[in-house]
Amino acid sequence: MLAMSFLLKQDITTLPVNPCAIVPQNGWILFSYADFAAWIHKDIAHLQTHYDKDGFVLWSKPAQTFVVCYNDNAPQNEIRWTVAHEIGHISLHHVSPSCPMLARHGAGNRLYELEAECFALRVLCPAPVLRECGVNTPEEITGMCGIPDTRTGAALAYVQGFAADSQTAPLLSGIM
Repeated sequence: MLAMSFLLKQDITTLPVNPCAIVPQNGWILFSYADFAAWIHKDIAHLQTHYDKDGFVLWSKPAQTFVVCYNDNAPQNEIRWTVAHEIGHISLHHVSPSCPMLARHGAGNRLYELEAECFALRVLCPAPVLRECGVNTPEEITGMCGIPDTRTGAALAYVQGFAADSQTAPLLSGIM
């Protein structure tokens, strides 16, 4: 439900969803690894070692906003997934002014990572929309949603297992 509400709040009306546009629309800052590494006078390998190989999000006290960073050496569909995943951490309140960054190997990280993955899946592949469009194959999901091939199996299972109800029907009318 959070992902559907997020799509509506962000006024997302077309696929594929562009998470890189969502970041600045919310007053957050988006950095490629190359740009962030230059900004903090480190190299990309430092970011991959000390943060994550794909991306990360943090609360910047000086900027008073979230900073989302992604590995710009990844394919575009992976970047989109990573940015949506990091937006998930923000939306799920895993990162906040009181918790500016997730501990790399923290006790709750496994659950937080799973929640952020589910958020990214539901934002990038909204089941009500895909069901309405008759999407039935991984290839159709990839074409319509622009997600990595490695994520289409989970997306297809989510779409096939989705059942519209009284809560999701109004959301569908807002998106379609």
